[in-house]
Amino acid sequence: MNARTNGQRHRRRKAAAAVVVAAAAVLAVAGYGAYAVVDSGHGDGGADARTPVSLARDFLTSWSAGRFGDAAGDTDSAPASEQALKGYHDGLGVRSLTFSHVLSAAGTDPARAEDTVVGYHAALTLAGGKGTWSYDGSLSVHRTGRQLAVHWQNSVLYPGLGDGQELAVGAVPPSGAVVTAADGTVLTASAQPSLAAVIQDLTGSRAQAVRGSSGTGIEIRSGGGAAPRVLKVLTPPKQVRVRTTIDARLQDAAERAVRDGHNHGKPTALVAIDPATGQIAAIADTSGTTALSGALAPGSTMKLITASALLDKGGLTPSSPATCTPTVMVNGQSFHNVDNESATGSTMTQDFAMSCNTAFIRIADNHLGMTDLKDEADDVFGLDGDWKIGVGTVDASIPDPAGSRNERAGDSIGQGRIIANPLAMASVTATIAQGAFHQPILLPGLPQKAAARPISPSTAAAVRAMMRTTARTGTAAPRMSGITGGAKTGTAEVGNSTNGWFVAYDRHLAVAAVVQGGTSGVDSAGWAVHDLLTAD
Repeated sequence: MNARTNGQRHRRRKAAAAVVVAAAAVLAVAGYGAYAVVDSGHGDGGADARTPVSLARDFLTSWSAGRFGDAAGDTDSAPASEQALKGYHDGLGVRSLTFSHVLSAAGTDPARAEDTVVGYHAALTLAGGKGTWSYDGSLSVHRTGRQLAVHWQNSVLYPGLGDGQELAVGAVPPSGAVVTAADGTVLTASAQPSLAAVIQDLTGSRAQAVRGSSGTGIEIRSGGGAAPRVLKVLTPPKQVRVRTTIDARLQDAAERAVRDGHNHGKPTALVAIDPATGQIAAIADTSGTTALSGALAPGSTMKLITASALLDKGGLTPSSPATCTPTVMVNGQSFHNVDNESATGSTMTQDFAMSCNTAFIRIADNHLGMTDLKDEADDVFGLDGDWKIGVGTVDASIPDPAGSRNERAGDSIGQGRIIANPLAMASVTATIAQGAFHQPILLPGLPQKAAARPISPSTAAAVRAMMRTTARTGTAAPRMSGITGGAKTGTAEVGNSTNGWFVAYDRHLAVAAVVQGGTSGVDSAGWAVHDLLTAD
């Protein structure tokens, strides 16, 4: 009995030792990659059972530990999978990768009904402090005879990842752009409807010159020039901000001014410029295109240039006599005043203030050479074209009369073949107000084209004085009450209709406005300019 008892004790000690060894072996297996694959809590029959789920766990454990060769050995395409797994690690810059919730999925791959789909949850930490990422994925395990293998396809790495695609961390470019006023106020088409085309222009191709800073993100790259698809933004990009010279407060005032009820909804456009810099402070336009791109006859606002030419090239002074008659004949063509006004013994200043066409036609015909008006407009006022303000514009044009006295007569009063817009005429007004030409710009820092010849200080002072007289006692007086500065009205004949113009300056701004269909400058465009200058 003692012998049997001793034998039984020996056998029990051996059995216990075997259990300890076996337990140690299980712990060793469990420790291998245990940091990387978290058990879902559902048994799979043991690691040696090689069920589809246990195979999937072995594969994911090797993948997470960076043993790409071992992981590839559990697939049906070892070379391709090893290369793809390494590319995943390198492309994303993986610092750590863990898998959890490794379970048989609810469905199967319709194309491989005999396979077992195993789902997983992946969680990554990226190197260099770039961030973390997690997602749910799946893989298919199929059996060939007694062998199990993960069916390799790129979607094992990430759901939907196709052949030739890869995951990587890349630059996320800024999306779109915002346009701001000079003070940083964001400008929008809804809040500033007159700027809709400007905003669209600046946020489109022209915004490429104003760089934001890229962020980083996880993306799918397809090659072949296709744009990457961003799956997760890790660090957001800095949006492009296009800063303009617009004064937000004045822009809002200009939006209201062009909708002044006195004009009964007629198309109205206005531009305001800082005479000291050429920077555009406001653009308002109910038609959408006239302010910067209109091509309209400027009417008697052209007399700012005509008066300057007569002083610079014609040898006249503001007090030179210039009789105003109801009509004047030039080379067989009759020209008339808008309201058939007349005055005897008048001077150039008085004719300017009453906007007498016939007097200006007569003295231009008698005292100016054929190209003097064009030369003054181009050389002194910078109207020779090719302005780069930051968005597209239509340049003003004062054509060569080609030896025609009739053309020159029409040009002298802003008719003929002359075309302009509020941008051009605001600049002309600013040149007079400042005594210097500063090419208008909408984006600060843009190069500004210089005038070929600076305006004479005495000429600028004389025309300013004429404009002040017009504002106090002339045709502009009804709209300039309470405003310190000068102005000029204009009425341009267009077929059977007229366009009303009004230009003015005060201590801070030079403004030009046009109302298409306006019967006179003072009673149409004058309201818009008045509203803006009284808000300044």
